[in-house]
Amino acid sequence: MQRARRLPAAGRGQAETAAVCGYYDQAHLSGEFKAMTGCTPREFTPARRGPGGGARR
Repeated sequence: MQRARRLPAAGRGQAETAAVCGYYDQAHLSGEFKAMTGCTPREFTPARRGPGGGARR
């Protein structure tokens, strides 16, 4: 899950993130992501970006 949280923040798409992290498909990633973080990958990514669109660390 840590990797699945980092890849979208680094600009990777949901399909690529799901495949790289071993999820069956985007829906599988999204469902587990929401269960563990309380938001979808799409909702999570903008929250991780700092002012100016760069990823926060």
